[in-house]
Amino acid sequence: MLHKACRVFVLCLALTPCVQAQNGKEAAPAAPVSKPVPLYVIQPNDILEVFVWKEPDLTRKVLVRPDGRISFPLVQDMQASGISPGELKTHIESKLKEYTVLQALAMAGGFAEYAKTSEMSILRYYDNENIVFRFDYGEVTKGKNSNQNILLRSGDVVVVP
Repeated sequence: MLHKACRVFVLCLALTPCVQAQNGKEAAPAAPVSKPVPLYVIQPNDILEVFVWKEPDLTRKVLVRPDGRISFPLVQDMQASGISPGELKTHIESKLKEYTVLQALAMAGGFAEYAKTSEMSILRYYDNENIVFRFDYGEVTKGKNSNQNILLRSGDVVVVP
């Protein structure tokens, strides 16, 4: 019974253009579905204020350069022109979630005078166990063992003895 109902439905859909043609009316084309137009689109030479919650050192005003890009700490260069402020906010948020050990050290202001930079470690709690990553600042900054400069995750702790 269900099988017959499906055939009847398909047949009715197939006959619809014929009925409309007999009436002398053509079906209006379906309106294309598009995303809503943003209220404002960022342009070159705009001045944007980027506020990073609980990070006053990152909060600042940035100029959209003539090439449409902005420079922002930890994000570097990013396209801003041609998108809405909401889209730019989403891009910045995703980039700020991705930073490496070296970037975190720079944000922290560097090392104390007697820091043992060759004995650093990153502690990560993952899958019900603690994982320890070794980090030798001197080696990484000289281009050796750059794989130690891992992307940090939420909850990671960088230890500098």
